[in-house]
Amino acid sequence: MEIHIIFGPTASSKTKMAQALWETYHYPILSVDSRKVYKGADIGTNKLSLLEFKKNHSEVLVGGIDFRQPSEEINVYEFQQHVYGWIEENQETINKFGGLIIHGGTGLYLDAILEGKSFLSQRNEELRESLANESVEKLQEIAAKENTPAYEKLNESDRQNPRRLIRVIENKDLAPEKVDSRSTFFLNSTITWHIKLPERLQLYTTINERVYRYFVEGWLDEVSSLRSQFGDNSPALQMMGYKQLVAFQREYTNWSDLYKENAPEFQKVVALIQLEHRRYAKRQETWAKKYIRQQKNN
Repeated sequence: MEIHIIFGPTASSKTKMAQALWETYHYPILSVDSRKVYKGADIGTNKLSLLEFKKNHSEVLVGGIDFRQPSEEINVYEFQQHVYGWIEENQETINKFGGLIIHGGTGLYLDAILEGKSFLSQRNEELRESLANESVEKLQEIAAKENTPAYEKLNESDRQNPRRLIRVIENKDLAPEKVDSRSTFFLNSTITWHIKLPERLQLYTTINERVYRYFVEGWLDEVSSLRSQFGDNSPALQMMGYKQLVAFQREYTNWSDLYKENAPEFQKVVALIQLEHRRYAKRQETWAKKYIRQQKNN
C-alpha cells in the first residue's frame, strides 16, 4: 500500500496538492484537520475547496470531514477511531487503487492514526461539576500542573476554552502507550512525505489574504447560521476565527453593515483572526520540522 502524506502550516496549499495527487493516482483522500470534522463549518475551515472538488469528481472518496455536528465535541481518540473505522469500511476501495492520500495540519491527530496510540478520553462528571465555576486562569493553572504534556500542546484558543481545559485535567491519568492494532495498516505501507514549509513572509501574506477571502465567501453569514442552530457555546463555534466572530456579532447587532462598510470595528476583528491564524501556522511549522527530522533519522 502506498500512502502520500502532505503536512504543513495552514495556507500552504496542502489541499491543492492532495487534489493534484488524486488526479495522478486516484487514491482516496483523507483529511487530518480537527476543524474540518464539523458539518456546516465550511468557510472558516477552508473546507469549501475540498467540497467543491468532491462535487466535481463524484468518484473521489474523501474521509475525515463532516462527521460531527457543530454541537458535538471531538477529541484525538474519537478522530483516530473514526479514521480506523473509515479505512475498514472502505478497505476494498483503498485496495482497489492501491494507496491513500493524507493531508492536513493537525499533527497530534496525524500521530494518533499513524502510531495507533490510545488517547481514550475518560469522562468524570463529578470533576467537571467541581470545576464548572472556575475561571479560565484557574483552569489553566490546574491543567498546566496536573497534565503538563497535554496542556503544552494546546493552542492559544484552546487555552481560553474552559471545556478543553477541563478535558485536559480529567485525562491526566491516561496511559497513551496502549496501541490499537489497526495502525498496522500504516505500519505495513510505504509512506511518502510531502512537507510544505513556505517562506514565513510569503505564508503570512497568504494567510492574511485568505482570511479576507473567507468573508467574501460568506463567513459572517455562516457563523450567524451556526449560532442560530446550535448556540454560541457549541464546540464548532469555539474554533479559531469562529469564536472571534461570535463575539463580534454579539457586540455589534449591525455586524453586517460594519462588514459592508469595512468599518474599524470589522477591521479590528479581522486583524485578530489573522494574528491567530499566523500563530497557529507557527505551531504547525514546529510539527512539520519534527517530521522532517524523523525522515532524516530513518
